Amino acid sequence: MRWGPRGRELIQRGLHRAGLSSVAWRLGLDEERRFWDGYLGTGGLDWPEEYVRRTDPATELEPHLEARLAAVTGRVPRVLDVGSGPLTALGRRPGGAPMDLAAVDPLADWYTALYARHGLEPRVRPREGRAEEVAALFGAEQFDLVFCRNALDHGVDPVLGIDQMLTATRPGGSVHLEHAEREGANQHYRGLHQWDIQEVDGRLLVGNRTRTTDVSTRLEGRATVEVETGTDGWVRAWITRT
Repeated sequence: MRWGPRGRELIQRGLHRAGLSSVAWRLGLDEERRFWDGYLGTGGLDWPEEYVRRTDPATELEPHLEARLAAVTGRVPRVLDVGSGPLTALGRRPGGAPMDLAAVDPLADWYTALYARHGLEPRVRPREGRAEEVAALFGAEQFDLVFCRNALDHGVDPVLGIDQMLTATRPGGSVHLEHAEREGANQHYRGLHQWDIQEVDGRLLVGNRTRTTDVSTRLEGRATVEVETGTDGWVRAWITRT
C-alpha cells in the first residue's frame, strides 16, 4: 500500500510516540530521496547559488574553516563532512593546500544511482553511515575537523551524534555545527525534522518535544563549546576537543 505525505506523517508521529524513532526515521528517508533527486535534477531547486558552489571545482573552503586547518602543521589535515548529501558543501583549500576529505551520509549507496541519472561526479563520494556511528565507522581521534551542516537535526539521536563526532576528532581538533535554529518546531516536527538545535545564553541545547539536553554542560571536561545564533537565524557551534 502506498501512503501519501499526510499518511506518512501520521504514521511517523505514531511511531515516535511509541518509542520507535529509528523506524520513523527510516520512513522519513523517502522524503530525503525525493528532495535530492529534485535538487540535482533542477540545479538546486530554490538554492541555485548553493548548487553552483557545491559543483564548482574552484570553490574554496570558507575562511573560518580554513583558519582551523591552517593551525595543523607537519601533516595533511583530515576533514569529515557528516550528513554531506550527494555533494559536499566543503570547498578546496586556498592555494591548493592539501586536505584529506571524507564524507558520510545515510543515503550514500543510493546516491550512486543518482549520480548516474544526473550525469554528475562529486568531489568526494560519501560512505554510507549515520552521525550516531561515525567513530565506529572511521575510528577514534582521526579528524582535525568534523563538519555537519543542516543534517544533525534530521537524525535519530543528535546528542549521540555529537558524542560520536567528538570521539572521531583528534585532541585539539573541532566539530563544527551549522543548523537552522529550532528547525523541528519550525517544521512542526514533520518528517525527519524531529529535533531542535538552539543557543540559549551562550549554551548549546539540543531537544525535541519531550526532552532537552544542555550539550555545553554535558561536554564539560571533554571539550569547549562556543556557540552563537547569527542574524540569519542559523546556530553555529565550535566544539573543540580538549
